[in-house]
Amino acid sequence: MALPRISRFARTARNLLLAAGLLVPVAGFPEDIDLFKGGTAITGQKPNVLIIVDNTVNWNSNANHWPGGKQAQEELEALSTVAGTLTSDVRVGLMMINSSAGYVRFGLRDMTDANRTAFQQMLSGMSTNTGSNDVPTSQGDYGALMYEAWKYFSGTSNASISSSQRDYAGNGSVNVSSYTAGNLSGNPLSSSSSTTYVNPLSSAQPCNKNFIIFIGNGFPSTSSTNPSSLSVTGWTSADSTQIYDEGTKTTYLDEWARFLHKTG
Repeated sequence: MALPRISRFARTARNLLLAAGLLVPVAGFPEDIDLFKGGTAITGQKPNVLIIVDNTVNWNSNANHWPGGKQAQEELEALSTVAGTLTSDVRVGLMMINSSAGYVRFGLRDMTDANRTAFQQMLSGMSTNTGSNDVPTSQGDYGALMYEAWKYFSGTSNASISSSQRDYAGNGSVNVSSYTAGNLSGNPLSSSSSTTYVNPLSSAQPCNKNFIIFIGNGFPSTSSTNPSSLSVTGWTSADSTQIYDEGTKTTYLDEWARFLHKTG
């Protein structure tokens, strides 16, 4: 069978997900690297892989001359292709942008047959047209996205409820416009009015490794809020040194990544 036209992107995404899925602490395996064995089932605690996609206006572009015509279409098809290869050994979720803030479109769930199919149905139904609910016209705030990811992983309050497509119980269906995950169990928000995330981490599996795969489409033209001004537990004791001087358009994406790595 010929490889699909999105094979290059799909292979990249697949390798990232496989790396996340294989780097799991398992009893009897002293080193993470011991788990890099093709076809070996994961027998330890399941990794949580949150995919963050910058779906703002450039998502509708073909500036990189993707075979499918649009960056968005290539990414969605690639993610769907990769999702089809996953098993319930891995938990996968999706976060996107509405206006400038981030929201959880598909909460972290075991990739069972049902959840994997639901995730693929959602991806296939998304619009790639600028101005639609799936492609906001504003620039994304990468710092705000990472802040929202921290709130989700922490199960904290003040969750973003700016998007009608967020994943809360009873909010639509993955195979009906506007392609939301409210018909599934495991929603990160319990209702439309909830501002506190249901913690996706389990006390029964305290050693799960958590991963974020960030798929951008060029740095935003606006700066992010300095994390030091936010109510982020532990930030003041973390290293706040700027990793890379981005001038007047600091996104704090890399500083957030360092913070999450050190505190997670």
